[in-house]
Amino acid sequence: MSEQTRGTLERYHQQVSDGLFKANPSQEMAATVLDRLQQRLEDKSSGKKGLFSRLVNLGKSKEPELKNVYLYGPVGRGKTTIMDLFHDSLEGVSKRRVHFHAFMLEVHNRIHARRSKEPDSEDAIAPLAAEIAQESQVLCFDEFVINNIADAMILGRLYQALQSHGTIMVMTSNFPPDRLYEGGLQRERFLPFIALLKETTDQVLVDHKSDYRVLNMRLPDTYFVPNDQVTENRLLDSFTALTGGELGEPRTVMVGRRELVVPRANGRVALFNFHDLCGRALGTADYLKLTQEFDTLIIVGVPRMGPDRRNEARRFMTLIDALYDRRIQVVIGADAAPEQLYPSGDGSFEFQRTVSRMIEMQSEHYGS
Repeated sequence: MSEQTRGTLERYHQQVSDGLFKANPSQEMAATVLDRLQQRLEDKSSGKKGLFSRLVNLGKSKEPELKNVYLYGPVGRGKTTIMDLFHDSLEGVSKRRVHFHAFMLEVHNRIHARRSKEPDSEDAIAPLAAEIAQESQVLCFDEFVINNIADAMILGRLYQALQSHGTIMVMTSNFPPDRLYEGGLQRERFLPFIALLKETTDQVLVDHKSDYRVLNMRLPDTYFVPNDQVTENRLLDSFTALTGGELGEPRTVMVGRRELVVPRANGRVALFNFHDLCGRALGTADYLKLTQEFDTLIIVGVPRMGPDRRNEARRFMTLIDALYDRRIQVVIGADAAPEQLYPSGDGSFEFQRTVSRMIEMQSEHYGS
């Protein structure tokens, strides 16, 4: 690492000094582990012998292989920010930072494209892993989670293949490895991957009592309760304020070969009803497409959801993930405050991540 490079740990300490973090041991441990990984990657890339390598050589023992890093813990504890400090600090190494949902969507698309071109090929994953490894020596995955059997069956082989190419992976997750894909279909087939993940990663629990994102919360006009005519009028006012008084009109965007109708749009601003986004069978590809087309989404009529609306809640979680990851501005009219939207039902624990992100979306620092 060059003298000009600021390491992950140094940058973390600077953020503590600037008041963006409250210092705590688990965050510092995560930054320390990633700082060490950064130094070894940069030394290896430059062909230099770092301090760790020199100490190992003095003892005449073999330098251990680089390990992946798995940061996990409750929502809002700083996992993503610390990983981003590592990603932004890393120099001289090809790298990529991506939301895990978006990455897996890309993987499925690339597998499909390869099988279309080479229908007789027995294995599409091995050559895909080689391509990904060629593109990036380091992969940083935000929100590492497995929600379906298709991802679960691909991931084990893909991860192992990337390992064989020497690709380093850094992951953030709300779950410890043993809780990944918990309760999922045919989970017993996924257990060997969990064992491999634990063997090949340094795992760091990042946790403390305060959600640091809530500490920065302000009270802007981006979230309106209750869901009544007054709120609808405010949302329409927000739309026209952002569009210079234009009322907008319907627009159609293409998601692959499918049409997705936007009820009202003008420029980079769109207005949707909750049902338009989450009451229909839309998914990650649709939501990511919206982040490419618009900088601001206004969502009318977000209901309070219970166990009977778990599908809508799951889609809403995926939507917020996509909007948050791309730093899209969101204005919402809802029946209740974020923490009261989905208090119980399948996935309500995971919904707490959505609550935390919705709160951050109302802060001064979001999008900066």
